[in-house]
Amino acid sequence: MAGLSSDLPDEGRGTTFVPFPLANECLHDPVRLEEQFARDGLLFFRGLLDPCELDAVSEPLRRALEAEQILDERGHWTGTVPSNLVHRRVNDQVPCAEFWASERMVGLFERFLGEPAFVYRSTVVRSYVPNDPVYLTPIHQDSFYHRMNDEFRTVWLPLSEASLDTTGGIAIALGSHRAGPREHVPQPAYRSILTLDELIPLGVVPDSVKEPWATSAVAPGDVLAFHPHALHRSLPNRSSHGVRLSMDTRIQPARLPRSFSATHTVAEIQRAKATKF
Repeated sequence: MAGLSSDLPDEGRGTTFVPFPLANECLHDPVRLEEQFARDGLLFFRGLLDPCELDAVSEPLRRALEAEQILDERGHWTGTVPSNLVHRRVNDQVPCAEFWASERMVGLFERFLGEPAFVYRSTVVRSYVPNDPVYLTPIHQDSFYHRMNDEFRTVWLPLSEASLDTTGGIAIALGSHRAGPREHVPQPAYRSILTLDELIPLGVVPDSVKEPWATSAVAPGDVLAFHPHALHRSLPNRSSHGVRLSMDTRIQPARLPRSFSATHTVAEIQRAKATKF
């Protein structure tokens, strides 16, 4: 399978990507769905949702970015680089809960899990402008930050078109979940996007990743779900005026105990941290 090449800022060398394996044909076959997830650590569905279903989130997100002068009336980047404060303010303004808790989405989640699902309240909307690598997400595992159980899944939805050579996207190391938890160390080239202050995030050293990297061009309506131990990272926005938009949450079997991050919004979590420290 021919790969795509990219020169990533934190690796300093060309990286070859393979496409995400498609899971559309497995959606109604629980056995095949679980086998593919166990093998790859991810499930990628092309065009699973009607893009219009995402308007309840994507339209308020665009309006919030226009109000912050990040997007112009054409939906193009204005040249303004959003601060950590702007990222947090935009995330707090965009309504996501009703979308994630809809009968349609919960039904999909229960198909992914094979049992009743609980949807985390700490959902995130993300916007990545061109040439702003400091707020990219370094290589990491979500299990490092959400430690209540290892049966949850991260669900990521693009709210705009994205590809390796344009506005970037997300990359996952295929099969990396099978090695379990990895060591996370400070990544000083980056800053956390939604914390109260611009903390240096923790991540995995790129040279320690031996599994093949995968990514695909995505569009609204595509759905990506991946394992808590799957190594993943965001990719740089190489366009001249496009802003990459996405949203993500986590789901878990309803029968399992729920962490603080599962039962509280991002804003509530940050306020609790500010009160504690």
